[in-house]
Amino acid sequence: MVAQTPLDTISLLQQISANTGTGGTPVSPTNPLPVSQGAVAKQTPTTPTTSIATGGTSQTLFAAGSLAIMGIVQNPFSATESLFLSAVGAATTSPNAGTFELKAGQSFVCYPSTLAWTVNAATTGHTFSAVSL
Repeated sequence: MVAQTPLDTISLLQQISANTGTGGTPVSPTNPLPVSQGAVAKQTPTTPTTSIATGGTSQTLFAAGSLAIMGIVQNPFSATESLFLSAVGAATTSPNAGTFELKAGQSFVCYPSTLAWTVNAATTGHTFSAVSL
């Protein structure tokens, strides 16, 4: 086995510079690689209905396919009950395999889905915060 000596940064840059073979100026702090930014799609946040219409009855928060990037839901710190959220059907008023429970002050990031995100709470008029991007 041949012993190898570790390369320091300067000798590594010298090797890269020497091995470019195409001429031109080697990449360096004063000659960085060019960077271009592609078009960035601007998303306008939207706020869905943020209160429970009828306590104990699931309602649509984000319609199927409506989230371009994500949605954020928060049960307020001042809430006296849990908010329930589901992406696989009607949200119930208890946590289960398809329903997440958000206690007071908790939030949840919703991913884009081909199914609707639904919410539920025990009390009519339960308010919460939500935004979609």
